[in-house]
Amino acid sequence: MFNDRQIKLIKLLQNRDLSGDELANVLETSRRTVIRDISVINSWLLNNNLGTITHFKGYHLHVPSPEKLNQQLDNVHFERQQILFVLLTKPFVTLDDMVEQTFLPKKEIQRIIGYLREEAPEELKIKSKTGKGYYIQAELEVKLDFIADLILNIPELIQEKASQLDYKKIYDYLLTQNPINSFVLNNENWHQFTVQVDTTSYYLQSYQQIDSSDAEILSVISSWFNDKIKNLAKLNIATIQELVANVNQNYHFEFRDDSLYQKILNHLNRSIAFPIYQLNELNEQMDLLKIRNPFLFDFGRELEIKFSDYLSSVYIDGDLLALYLIYAVQNKDDSFVKILLYAERPSFGNINKLIISEKAVNVDVTLVTTKREEKNFRRDGQFSLYLYNGDSVGKTRDYYDLKFTGIIDQKLISQLGEMSVDNYFKQNLGNFFPKINLVYLKGNHDVSKTLKKGLDYFVENANMTETQKYDLIKREGEGNQLILNHISIPHAATNLPVPFELFGILSEKKGKIENTAIKAILVVLVDKSLGSQTNIFGYLYRRLKEKSIDGDTKMVNYDDLMKLLT
Repeated sequence: MFNDRQIKLIKLLQNRDLSGDELANVLETSRRTVIRDISVINSWLLNNNLGTITHFKGYHLHVPSPEKLNQQLDNVHFERQQILFVLLTKPFVTLDDMVEQTFLPKKEIQRIIGYLREEAPEELKIKSKTGKGYYIQAELEVKLDFIADLILNIPELIQEKASQLDYKKIYDYLLTQNPINSFVLNNENWHQFTVQVDTTSYYLQSYQQIDSSDAEILSVISSWFNDKIKNLAKLNIATIQELVANVNQNYHFEFRDDSLYQKILNHLNRSIAFPIYQLNELNEQMDLLKIRNPFLFDFGRELEIKFSDYLSSVYIDGDLLALYLIYAVQNKDDSFVKILLYAERPSFGNINKLIISEKAVNVDVTLVTTKREEKNFRRDGQFSLYLYNGDSVGKTRDYYDLKFTGIIDQKLISQLGEMSVDNYFKQNLGNFFPKINLVYLKGNHDVSKTLKKGLDYFVENANMTETQKYDLIKREGEGNQLILNHISIPHAATNLPVPFELFGILSEKKGKIENTAIKAILVVLVDKSLGSQTNIFGYLYRRLKEKSIDGDTKMVNYDDLMKLLT
């Protein structure tokens, strides 16, 4: 079957078409390896009459009947979870024991254990002891949390469930014994609670080899809940605000969603009561978001560290925290994209103008309701985007950037947002990337040396400060490399008088990063005090994704690079 990287590759292509460079970047491998993986997957798809992967402006997965492919991927996922479950519910387990329980061959079990050692959350340490077998080193409460999450998602992992468990009785016991247990119970649903009871019962039988009674279950689950209560008691809105503000000293984002702190608090409360572990199953989707929002995901990881230090034995996913931050971040760029909205029906026009103004960032909408008004405004040439709202979408001329009937929906709002951002950057990119911010270096250098020489040049010519250079080198040294379509994009947050600034470094001899040919280096510096980060990276992602760059692509001067970016 497929290795773990190939499975991730398939899942990525199930979501969208991607170039070889994008796949290499997300999978943290070389483009050559991606090509080899594509060949392996394609052969399997063709041999099983499932479909094929084609390549035009990116790789496209075509599977007419995806059920069989999904079944294969589901089987791989189940086998991983099954092995983890066995490891969690036994003091020690040998390979022979796992073969007997899972019916998997030893070689496959060893491969899965290798995967789990690398991909499972760091709270779980998978170790082995000579003569005894494999075991997981973790605190009891952490083990119970993981077992509960596995049982919730795959109930069939428990082959022999205790039939006489009285969930209501145990629930009442917990509240009577300690009313504070309600803090845990209020942050989970009834199904999750019954799974926690099943988890405790199964753990007692499988790990401790004793028959579980209500009293024994209550003893273990009470201790388990006490650990959760201690963490829940530490959390409040003020604490969340303080920790977020502490991390934000390095970023200076402005959050426009007033409910951000409450959302993070609710998320953490749920994570404490009943943690949900992803085992990197969402990484392929997350990595695509990271390309567009690198600083916000850095923020999320730093926030994860802060909360992990503040709380004890709690699994916190920084990437999930980043999703709340992405939604809440406020773009402080005061430049507006002017939009002319022609609506045949004034009532719909007023509603749509209000919706667009509220939900699309940095737009200034002018509404007209007659063709004469529209013609006059078009003559002035002051608008960047033209929208049509009416019942004759199919009959209108093609000079509208966006046409829709009725009330605009969220999908069109998102599309309009991207159009507005792209239009703004196309019109203003030269202001943030002037010709003096480009250098062409002669000689044969690898990419890291080319970057250093280019930065030295910019500092010597007063285009960049030593502090800005230091911030960039420091971030690159942390392994935060971003490559899009053969363009290396070193980036950092620093102090700037403008929202962001671009620097281009071209060289006579093109280098490679992990077997990926690099045609140009595009340095992106973003001002710490401004919230424009998400827009510039989203714009670069969209522009570079749609370009066709190969060995014959000319890249020797400023105009070549600007043509690529606009």
